[in-house]
Amino acid sequence: MYVKVLFIIIVAILGGFFYLHYQNPATATVLVYKEYAYTFPVVFFLFISFFLGVFFAVVNSFINGTTKSIKGFRKRRRQREKEADDADYQRGMRHLARGETVAARTYISKSIKAHPSDTSLVISLAKSYLKEKRAEEALGALETGLASSPGSISLLVSIGETALRLGDKVKAAWAFEEVLSHDETNPASLRELRTIHSSEARWHEATALQQRIVEAVTASGRGSTKDSSKTRKREERLYACLLFESAQLDYKDAKHNEAAEKLGTVLKLDPTQVGAHLLMGEITVTLSGLGAAIKGWEKALGLCPRSHAILMRIEDAYIKEARPEDALERYKERIATNPGDKDLRVILARLYLKLEMVDNAIEELESLHGNMVENTFTRSLLGTAYMRHGRIDDAAHQFISALGIEGGITAPFTCASCSYVTTGYLSRCPECGEWNSLRLSASSLGGLGAGQDSE
Repeated sequence: MYVKVLFIIIVAILGGFFYLHYQNPATATVLVYKEYAYTFPVVFFLFISFFLGVFFAVVNSFINGTTKSIKGFRKRRRQREKEADDADYQRGMRHLARGETVAARTYISKSIKAHPSDTSLVISLAKSYLKEKRAEEALGALETGLASSPGSISLLVSIGETALRLGDKVKAAWAFEEVLSHDETNPASLRELRTIHSSEARWHEATALQQRIVEAVTASGRGSTKDSSKTRKREERLYACLLFESAQLDYKDAKHNEAAEKLGTVLKLDPTQVGAHLLMGEITVTLSGLGAAIKGWEKALGLCPRSHAILMRIEDAYIKEARPEDALERYKERIATNPGDKDLRVILARLYLKLEMVDNAIEELESLHGNMVENTFTRSLLGTAYMRHGRIDDAAHQFISALGIEGGITAPFTCASCSYVTTGYLSRCPECGEWNSLRLSASSLGGLGAGQDSE
């Protein structure tokens, strides 16, 4: 049917051109060059033009059709490949979730070959190694992926975290620094890098990073929820602790003004930071004298709820200035305002002993023992008092009870976070690393034991 229609159309076109030629018999001469000239009917040019137009239209239609077919074929092939890659990835994730790491890697590796710049695939491959505790292979996979996707923040963070698992702090620090070169406020990298510097006692660098964390938290939490406020306060507290450590380094390097400026910020953020008050006093001793330092420490007594370490430092300062009566007065004032604080009475007895007020020391300690406040520290104090009083047998009994303490003149402090006990105040617990957590435990039962420190 279509052939017949096409045949009729062609016959009609040819008939039309013959009709036109019959009605228009004129000719036209075409001069190619001097010796060659061709004469054609005028209608011939119209005929040739028409058929050339038809020819080019058919050719163009064929080319367009072919191009579309090729594009469609390629699109369908890419779609099939994508579906196959997605299927491989999904199989890999299912195997990984079930802990079948070898099978997971088979499928994930196939997906990576098809999409080498897909960072999520590379990270999944690294996770399959980490599930087998093969951190070195995981790190190698991540570094290979980074070569295909330079500057990928997710890969750099994963490299840093994996390097930390291997204990390679240098590579971890490099990875987190690279992240920060692309994203200055990346919270994970700031915290990890801060932790690395803290573990290496690089307090200046750790403090600078924590300051950036505080600024980022403050900027993101303006006018926000109660949880954001808690987060900001927690980060500010850690910043104060790290700044205190930085100030200690400045103090050791005799940079007293820089240290004092940092401590001022610490105490503004956390007025109860006992270590900061103590260090500020030591700087004041150097810059302004012991008298000015005593005034600062006495002011700090009212700011810190657990200020026994400050009180004991004031005691030493008064004794150095030959003003023991002022030290005794401070103790009596504190006991008067805190009658239930048995630790104060214990270190008062210790002061009596230092001042050779043996009878007063014995009276205070025997009163405490009578009220069931008895431990290795108080027994060693009482033993020393008995010995100085000439009561050798009583002293021997107390020392035997307090076996394990040598000298027994340094008060114990206990960490409120992990219960670690040490003799003498420390600004940071050596066991759990918490700042400002040591509390005088002179009246607590038990005293020093295994796994605890002494000086």
